[in-house]
Amino acid sequence: MDGNPIFSAKSKKENKIIKIIQESSNIDDVFSYWINENSSPNELVIVCTLNNNNIEKIKKVIINWIKEIFKDTKQKYLEETN
Repeated sequence: MDGNPIFSAKSKKENKIIKIIQESSNIDDVFSYWINENSSPNELVIVCTLNNNNIEKIKKVIINWIKEIFKDTKQKYLEETN
């Protein structure tokens, strides 16, 4: 069963929103994220299958986004975490 979202949170102070959407575990390992500019320039959306490997990726993405290490590009995040 897919979850949309399985987690969401909003910081009124920082005006930031995080959504995590779970993909079915029947699908291969899925992990992607983006800044949803259609809804709000400060909304981070993460789509993934839940497993130990992706949990660590989720943590890194959220921490980097909160610290504003990256704004809206996956490439910048990948370069900084490798």
